Amino acid sequence: MRSLPQNRTRCTNAGRFLRRASRCSAFANFSPRSPAKVNTKNATRGPLLLIAGGRDHTVPRAITKSTQKLYRKSAAVTDHKEFPDRGHSLTIDSGWRDVADGALDWLRQQSL
Repeated sequence: MRSLPQNRTRCTNAGRFLRRASRCSAFANFSPRSPAKVNTKNATRGPLLLIAGGRDHTVPRAITKSTQKLYRKSAAVTDHKEFPDRGHSLTIDSGWRDVADGALDWLRQQSL
């Protein structure tokens, strides 16, 4: 019987870790004591800009808007900027400079 190359074993272990980490993150908001849970009411956090692509089928607009809604009870700034003609990989596709400029403009508005 052939043994697995050492790097394949590591990849398998890494895959198990990532799957477990993903499950933990996915259910963090359903478990009140999860170490991955985000305090969306934190008023002392920095400003948050949620950037979305209007043609994003991986994380649709409704998800981004509901994420913004989760933060509505925080006194900290939470904004949403959508680029209607962009998909999920809006920061690495052609036209990424428009997205970067939008984020930089927002940062300037926040005096950051």
